Parts: sequence; structure tokens; C-alpha cells
Amino acid sequence: MLTILRRISAGIRLRMRLQRLARLNPAAFSETLGGAVAPALPEQARVAVLKLDHFGDFILALPALERLRKDLPDAHITLICGSWNRAVAEACGLVNRVVVSDVLGERRQATWGQAMTAAALVEFTALSTDLGDLDLAIDLRFLPDTRPLLSLLRARFRAGFPEPWSPTTGLDLAMPTLLDYEADPRRGLPIHSQTRGLALVTAVLNTLRPPDRPARRLLAGGGTPTTDEPYLIIAPGAGKQIKIWPVERLARVADRVATAFGLRIVVLGGADDKDLAATLTAALPEGLVLDLTGLTALDETPDIIGAAALFIGMDSGLTHLSAGLGVATVCIFSGSVRLEAWRPLGRRVRTVRGGATCSPCYLSSSDQCPHAMACLRAVSEDDVAAACHDLLAGPAVGSAGL
Repeated sequence: MLTILRRISAGIRLRMRLQRLARLNPAAFSETLGGAVAPALPEQARVAVLKLDHFGDFILALPALERLRKDLPDAHITLICGSWNRAVAEACGLVNRVVVSDVLGERRQATWGQAMTAAALVEFTALSTDLGDLDLAIDLRFLPDTRPLLSLLRARFRAGFPEPWSPTTGLDLAMPTLLDYEADPRRGLPIHSQTRGLALVTAVLNTLRPPDRPARRLLAGGGTPTTDEPYLIIAPGAGKQIKIWPVERLARVADRVATAFGLRIVVLGGADDKDLAATLTAALPEGLVLDLTGLTALDETPDIIGAAALFIGMDSGLTHLSAGLGVATVCIFSGSVRLEAWRPLGRRVRTVRGGATCSPCYLSSSDQCPHAMACLRAVSEDDVAAACHDLLAGPAVGSAGL
């Protein structure tokens, strides 16, 4: 017991030390991310799918395979299945290659925690060598007995359903099995087996290849242009005060980017953002800014954002809208919530954050923060400006093609 208490005490001291570093040297945590936290899958990704169980299970996995093929049309997909399923696997036309492995057996009734035999592991190691380096490997079996095989594949990302006794073993992306809902009728209707596999593939694709322009349906089309000049949008507000980057820094970045690319500045936000907008406008050259804060209805906003060359905002609804419209979007992200769960999605998104050891804190106000907002202080003006330049200097400027 004394040893355990000493370890806990040492851990607490280490955490306090790291938190002091975050407060004293926030710049050390600055980081600029692309459209995904993890590198996105390439267009011609090499993917392996494990579906080693019975014929009925394979049939139920077809919608998941169909979704994978639809979202990755140029990927090379290898399906690893039992020999009894080889003919139907080749006939489905959803994969490029079918590889056979009978490690489970056609009629085997697996049990929780059942270990693979040494011979099976040796066989699968040889198969892994044959497949080579992969971008993604997915195990569509719900029971965890094939999960050790997934870890033998040489893949950048491994996805599957977690083992109940060791949820993160060998997985980069895990989808809860929800089997307890099947066993306990008091929890309501269970999730169908076919839906579970489809949910896993959908979660993997949305994480590694986020959907492009999902909010385009909100565009009315033919709306009145905000200005005849190309413009960038600044949205200085957010739902919580702790997510807001200092408006003086925002003004300096906006001036730099607007000057470099010949853009006018449009300020957007709700009535609660008027004070921020006034400070921002006052810090910018006269005549450069059009302040629409509190003047636009919510259903007018998509057309205004959709015509912009660039959008700069916080972790807010407007930023998510901009990303969803396919507009070049820079999000300044605080450490108050988990980045991987709440970052804006899109291939033309750059997320600039200042990580800190106390993140995520889920606080609402900077007054509650004991580290003087180290996570946001770590975001430099150069970081934000560089993200803007990265987007605007690319081949696609503006929102043409929406």
C-alpha cells in the first residue's frame, strides 16, 4: 500500500510540474494541424479488412464493405476471410483481392477471451509479410478473439471493436460493441449486427477521411453578395468565453492576411459578439472592415460564409459551418475541450491549438483557469497567419465549385 501511495504522489508532483511549465512557457505547446488530427488516408490507400467468421456474418458485413468502397473508390482493399467465404467475397466486387485464412474454422464457436494457437499466429505473421505495409486495417468481427491478428498487420491505423478486458489493445480507433444492450432488454432495442459493422466503418472513414462540404445543402444560391471584393471572414466569438483568442491578436493577423492577399474583412457573429467586433474593427484600418455582427439572420449566414475566400474563427458553430461548406477555414482551438472530438472537419481546414497538460478542462470562463489561459496564449500570431497562408496559397482559393 505504501508503494502505491508513493507512486500516486509522484504522479501528482509530475502533473503539477508539467502544469507549471504550461503556465510559464506556453509557446512550447503551440501546434498547427491539418484537416485531421491523424494524417488523412491517401486516395490510393492500402486497406485490409478482416472478416474471418461464418457465412452469415460475412453477408451481414456487406453494407460495411460497400460503404468502404464507396468512400475509398481508388483504394486497394484486401479482404481476409475463411476459405468457405472466398467465392462470395470475390463475387461481391467490393474488394481488389481476397486472401484466405482458416484460423477460426468454418463452424468454430468462439468464446470470450479464447486465445489464438501458436500455429495460427505463425500463419498470420506470414500473411502479414505478404500484404506488406498498409494504411488501414479493420477487423469487422465483434468478438475479440481475432483482435491479436489485427495487431500483426503492418498498418498505420488499426480499427475494430475493443476487448472488454483491455479496450485499447492494438487499436488506434475503437468502436464500442454495445453487446450489453443485446444481453439486457431493460436497455431498449439492441443495435443490429449489420449496423454495428457499418457504424465502425463510418466512424473510421469520418475520422481519417472527413466528409467534404456536408453543409452545402444550406446554401440558398443566388444570394446577394456581401461585397464585390474578395473577402475573409473573422468570427471573433464563441459560445464560451474560455474559447476566445485575444481579439487584439486576431486583428493583427487579419490585417496581415488581408494585406497579403488583397482581401476585405467581414466580421460575423451574434448580438453577444458586438463588443468583440467593435474592438476588432477599431484595431483595423478604416474602410477595410464590414461589420455584420448581429445584423444577419441565421439562415442568411451560409451564403455569406460560402462566398468567402477564407474564414478565421474559434471553436464555434460558425467555424463548423464554414468547414462544412468547404470554405478555407482556420480554427483557433483552446484546450477547454478534447480536440479529437470537437475539431471542425474538412479537407480545407487548419486547426491551430496550444496544447497544455491540463487540457481538456471543460471550464466555461477564463476566470476559472488557474493557468491564465496557457492553452490559448500558446497560439501565436505567426501560427495563425501561417495556417491562413497555407490555405490561400494552395490551388483552390475561395469557394468555387460549391
